Amino acid sequence: MADEGNRVLEEGRVLRQLVETVPLPAFVMASAGKLLFANAAFFAMCAKMPVLYHAGQGRLVRLCADFLLHPEWTQWSQEIETKTGSHLAGVVEVRLSRLVRSTGALPMVMGVLVDQTELKHISNRLTKSHTQAKELARKAEQASRAKEDFLANMGHEIRTPMNAIIGLTHLCLQTDLTLKQRDYLGKIALSANLLLKLISDILDFSNVEAGRLTMEMVEFSLEELLSRVVALGVKGWEKGLECVVDVASNVPMRLQGDAHRLAQVLNSLVGNAIKFTEQGGVVIGVTLHEELAEQVVLTFAVEDTGIGMSAAQVGQLFQGFTQGDGSASRKYGGTGLGLAIAQRLVTWMGGRIEVASVPGFGSRFTFTVPLLTVGTRSAATPDVLPSWHGRRFLVVDDNATVRKVLGGFLAGCGAQLVWAASGEEALQAVRAADEAQVGFDLVLVDWHLPGWNGLETIQQIKRAGLSSPVPKMVIMTAYGQENLLTSGAEQGLVDGFLSKPIWRGALLEIMACLLGAGTTSASCAAEEEVATLTRLAGLRLLLVEDDEINQDVARELLGQVGIRVIVANHGQEALERLAEQGFDLILMDIMMPVMDGYETARRIRLRYDSTELPIIAMTAHARSGDRQRCLDVGMNDHITKPVVPRELYGTLGRWTRHGGEVERFLSQDLPVWEPIECVLFPEDFCPGIDVSRGLRNVGGGMVTYRGVLEKFVRNQRDTGQKLRQALADQDWSTLEYMAHALKGVSALIGAKALAGIAKEIEQRVKRTEEREMLSALLVECEEELVRLIDEISRRLQELDAVEGVRDVPGEEEPGDVPLSEEMAALMRHAVELLRAFDSSVDVVVEEMVPLARGVARKERVQAMRRVLSDYDFDECLALLHSWAEEEGVVLYS
Repeated sequence: MADEGNRVLEEGRVLRQLVETVPLPAFVMASAGKLLFANAAFFAMCAKMPVLYHAGQGRLVRLCADFLLHPEWTQWSQEIETKTGSHLAGVVEVRLSRLVRSTGALPMVMGVLVDQTELKHISNRLTKSHTQAKELARKAEQASRAKEDFLANMGHEIRTPMNAIIGLTHLCLQTDLTLKQRDYLGKIALSANLLLKLISDILDFSNVEAGRLTMEMVEFSLEELLSRVVALGVKGWEKGLECVVDVASNVPMRLQGDAHRLAQVLNSLVGNAIKFTEQGGVVIGVTLHEELAEQVVLTFAVEDTGIGMSAAQVGQLFQGFTQGDGSASRKYGGTGLGLAIAQRLVTWMGGRIEVASVPGFGSRFTFTVPLLTVGTRSAATPDVLPSWHGRRFLVVDDNATVRKVLGGFLAGCGAQLVWAASGEEALQAVRAADEAQVGFDLVLVDWHLPGWNGLETIQQIKRAGLSSPVPKMVIMTAYGQENLLTSGAEQGLVDGFLSKPIWRGALLEIMACLLGAGTTSASCAAEEEVATLTRLAGLRLLLVEDDEINQDVARELLGQVGIRVIVANHGQEALERLAEQGFDLILMDIMMPVMDGYETARRIRLRYDSTELPIIAMTAHARSGDRQRCLDVGMNDHITKPVVPRELYGTLGRWTRHGGEVERFLSQDLPVWEPIECVLFPEDFCPGIDVSRGLRNVGGGMVTYRGVLEKFVRNQRDTGQKLRQALADQDWSTLEYMAHALKGVSALIGAKALAGIAKEIEQRVKRTEEREMLSALLVECEEELVRLIDEISRRLQELDAVEGVRDVPGEEEPGDVPLSEEMAALMRHAVELLRAFDSSVDVVVEEMVPLARGVARKERVQAMRRVLSDYDFDECLALLHSWAEEEGVVLYS
């Protein structure tokens, strides 16, 4: 027994020594906080953290007592934290186990303490860092959305005045101008379109970077797409470069895909090629890379003869905002965005883009794009070519690629083709053929040749004294240079013209016409365009647009093709117009007061389906997805501002089910009247208004400017009161919108000071901390607004008096003096213009002003002026009919 006791004591000492050497604090505690055993590490920790155990008390004692009260608990763990103020001083994890003694005595608790302070600090730091990271990610996402919204809004704000610039420039170019004026306006139009492209590049780059770019699947003609690309490169063709389009014969021409993005890539590559090429030309090639059941993979190539690039420049070519030459003295400008966007768009469409370049020898960009085929494959080569067996054609062009393309076009027609690279070679070939009695039937001659030009070559051939019949002569010209050939046509030297790049359809059409053999299936774009415009004439269109300048531009563009336009200033007004009368089409802006375009479209679709009443969106928003959002609410199509007339007409034509009063519209032969300006605005017309700026804003028309001033006086009288009411109601959105609108219309008429005050109100509404300054600003705004309205009204009355609107003392009334024949002629002409929906009728009405003698007649003219300021042609026509009936004037011959 003694040995057994000694052995137990020995094992106890070993166990105690073992526990003492363990670095973790360990202890054994009985009930009532009695500490039976603890190692040195335990006492060291309690010395640092007295809150754990001190003189039989502490949080550890309470924890063990709690543990013993639950017999079902065999093990348990809990953390004990100590703090110094708000700072975490220490964290201890207590791990407890129940010890049940065999003697039946009360159980004890064995515990181990683990210092988790450092780990807790690390965990807290990680949690804090994670929270900060999430917050930074949230702010980054907010910043990204804010940037996208800012860019979209910036694009919208810029596109709105751009719409006026491009639209009014287009209209002005159709009037009688001097050569210098036409040159200036042409440069304005070119610069405006370049600016528009820059805006689109910035927006697209932002959308691509944010991953928000959306692609669309639409059916399109590859030939039409390439034609538009070539047309946009007119700047390059003007500096003497030649453009060649080489489409392989097995490439289908009707395809489905994102035509807009494909054209954007090609425009970027062609524009880049033109910029870096001074001599030679640009070749746009299309080949079939792979053909599947309902899909083709096409390879597009754009090759130039420009300055080329080094390997280092090629390596950084597709990086955003990077150019091959970034020096301050660089020759070639640009943002460095075009190619970066092109690469991302090609990747987005499922293709890849590559470039090969040698300094001094030009560059070649190639990219592949998968596209769907549409219906029966329609390749570039017609199924049936005209049969010209036995015919001989001479092609004169120094460009080998052009000769190759023309040879591909005519392959299989049975004719014999002979080539010449200059006028001298062509004359030799014609003489040799004549001597062999195998003369040519047709000669295709390039305008720009080494040595003799095209016309000189034709002259030499016709003077050669040939024994065989002189062949038909067709001259080929670079894009936009047809005007150089007027003299040749007048002299009878040329039988036909072809603009480069030459399309197979145009070539075969002119050959069939001149040779009188066979027919072709090629469509004539000009005939299609005429058919579209004819279909538009007489249509009733509801224009929903709140901006007055955009209303004027749209009216002019639509009126030129005979469309009858009724205007609504916002969505609610559009619904009211629809309830009153029927329309064939709706052209609708998106951002409008009262009711925007989206909500208006939803409500219209509750009554009319998309085939019964098409709705075309017209908006300056250019974000990806805007078009889809328009379609989702029931609109049929989407036009982006600034409006391109041809695209506008084409889009309207696609959704027109039938024509209007086409026969009467096309048969009109209206007399030509020289417009006159009846109202003169001196520079000191009204203090606070820059008249010259106001006139520029409305396109220079004084009649139009007067109408804008009258609208300003009529529409802005209650604006000050409405602004004050919005501030009193704390209706910040209404206040911001009204200030924005006042800023725009004030800037329009040239009231710079008022526009500045309105702009400041708009900005301060957005900043909550600056809203207390609004009261003083509104007082200043209302004072300036009232002053301007009173001054404009007074000066307009003075101008009316100068024009003879005021009664002359002793003047006889209309019943006593018959209406003058001059006035009657003006009334008849006005009726003709009103029936044709020609907005130039306002000029004729202004001519009536000094001829209206007597109060009643003056009132008639003023009433017509008022309704014309709102473009209400129907009401003006009714006023004219009533007046003519009263005066006994016959309006119709």
